Amino acid sequence: MTEPKIDLHEFLAEAEEIIGELTGNLLKLGEGIDAGQMEPDLLNSIFRAAHTLKGISGMFGFTEMAMLTHKMEDMFDSLRMGRLSLNHEIMNGLFEAIDLINEMLVTKGRGEEFGMDRVESIVARLEHPTGAPIAVVFGPAEDTDIDKGILNVLTEYEEHRLKENIKAGNAIFLIGAEFTLTVFDEGLVELTGYLKSAGEVIATLPSTGKDKDTLHFDILFGSHKDTAFVEDMLKGRNLAVKVVKEHFAPSGAGAGQAEVSIPSELRLEETTLRSVSNTVRVDIKKLDSIMNTVGELSQLKASISHIADKIRLEMGSAGPAIELSKTSRALEKRLKELQESMIEVRMVPVHQLFDKFTRVIRKFSRETGKEIELVTSGGDTELDKLIIEDLADPLMHIVRNAIDHGIETPAEREKRGKPRAGTINLMAYPKGNHVVIEVEDDGRGMSIEAIRKKAVESGLIDEASSHTISRQSILEFIFVPGFSTKDEVSEVSGRGVGMDVVKKNITNMSGTVDIDTEEGSGTRIILTLPITLAIIQALVTAAGAKRYAMPLAGVQEILNIKPSDIKTMERKEVYILRGRTIPVLRLEQFFKPAAASPHPPHGGGQGEEKAEMCGIVAGLADSMLCILVDNIISQQDVVIKSLGKLLKVAGIAGATDLGDMGTVLVVDVAGIITAAGRGMGERAA
Repeated sequence: MTEPKIDLHEFLAEAEEIIGELTGNLLKLGEGIDAGQMEPDLLNSIFRAAHTLKGISGMFGFTEMAMLTHKMEDMFDSLRMGRLSLNHEIMNGLFEAIDLINEMLVTKGRGEEFGMDRVESIVARLEHPTGAPIAVVFGPAEDTDIDKGILNVLTEYEEHRLKENIKAGNAIFLIGAEFTLTVFDEGLVELTGYLKSAGEVIATLPSTGKDKDTLHFDILFGSHKDTAFVEDMLKGRNLAVKVVKEHFAPSGAGAGQAEVSIPSELRLEETTLRSVSNTVRVDIKKLDSIMNTVGELSQLKASISHIADKIRLEMGSAGPAIELSKTSRALEKRLKELQESMIEVRMVPVHQLFDKFTRVIRKFSRETGKEIELVTSGGDTELDKLIIEDLADPLMHIVRNAIDHGIETPAEREKRGKPRAGTINLMAYPKGNHVVIEVEDDGRGMSIEAIRKKAVESGLIDEASSHTISRQSILEFIFVPGFSTKDEVSEVSGRGVGMDVVKKNITNMSGTVDIDTEEGSGTRIILTLPITLAIIQALVTAAGAKRYAMPLAGVQEILNIKPSDIKTMERKEVYILRGRTIPVLRLEQFFKPAAASPHPPHGGGQGEEKAEMCGIVAGLADSMLCILVDNIISQQDVVIKSLGKLLKVAGIAGATDLGDMGTVLVVDVAGIITAAGRGMGERAA
């Protein structure tokens, strides 16, 4: 038999998925430390995940990862067997091990080797955890009425769980159930799942039934519910219920008992080999390739529509012209459906990213000695998978700054009348064709005066000008590379890197960054991102001799503007739209400053003033801009291609192929708005 072949990329995807599940379950497990509670099923799930990770890493010859996961598995086994008591020190060691495994996966993905020093250090810590007392083993379960034959066949783990249930004062039941051979597997799974709603299934022991076509199971079950409740919930199932030990310590089961509904009768279905999951892993590069093909089909569709219009003009409403027009419209409809479906395939919920920050904040909280609580909302909001991946680093920088610069120490917070624990809110919600991600903390906030003084000291602005610029313009200084108001360097932040990376990465994703802060109360960072960058609707515009594609997602409205409509305020061109003053930017002048004088009368160029232009009002919220172009040629779907690292141009997001119109540059609306806000239009080229 040929062994199934698994390539490295599939291993990395599988390992990443297991680590994500393992991390989430560990966090849930850690919530019960202070209460001294451990959910057995949760601990078993964690144990199995570590075992699986050990197995697949060993298959690929990743010795370091296999060794580390083996020690993790041993520790989980000691915890589930009651040989070790869970505490915060053990949890910290396990999270450090998971962080190290994540680093290993990144290193392996690059084809590099990983050093053994750190692995051996973590392994030693897992082997000898400090402050982790050995649990007191409860005495034998010989005072129960369980048949000795059953006790003798219990595994070590099952015997441990029986003792733990007795120790907790739970009643122990022996439930007898019989199933036909054709449905015993589904029936047993359904019954044990139902029993778990009221207690713990300690062991399931098969034996022969009354006849050769049946199987009998003795289910050892522990519950804090009383006998009457258990018998009532199993009424009508034809099950033998025997009480083998009453409650050791009455737990007041009669008070506040939840009503348990009885599920429908067992479904008599044949065993099947079909998979339970319908999920298929697909490499994002394959989706990119398909999206490129869809983009090319869109261009062909546009050509067909153009040909159909020409034939109809030449032949009138003759048969072939009408048929071709109908076919063109049908093709356009199907292509739109295909594009929407492809975009949906690429979408993933934001909680995949948010969930990772629980562990990160736990780590930073420990390093800084601060108490921090993470609150997330809107995790079901979806974004393109590639945007989610690119968002990880900038979001990490924001959270670091919130912890190091924003959240105060517990003692300082108490002096200010705040709770000892600071709060960081991670929020996501859709807004039109965009998704907004907010990171809010209730820390000390940003000092506008401190930022202004630092900007003057750094030579970014002179003293006189620093008193005349707006509050928002002062906040923009924190995005300057190397700018930091913190003098000392910590392990978390303060190196003068971070917010400039945030701005650069978000701008590369055609997004915007806004800051709302109040000194003493906290800071809110707002990231506005397009849902996807794979395929977008765009306006094809003409500005001077050039053509540009402008993403429609950022466009609010389109206006016909006369030269007399443009006013000048403080040497800047503006347009008054329904009482609101909006800055004006001439697209041709932005990319070619020599094409027009900086401040012509009525906003005109050096040459002949155009009678009328198109004003594209773009942006979100306070970041609005009226972009002037000569005219709008068409609206169509485009696939954005990167220009590469060597061709980074301010205000350009990439390029697209428009068939007959050739290659056209795609405008980065967010980048233009940012540059215009800083008065960088003259330097854009």
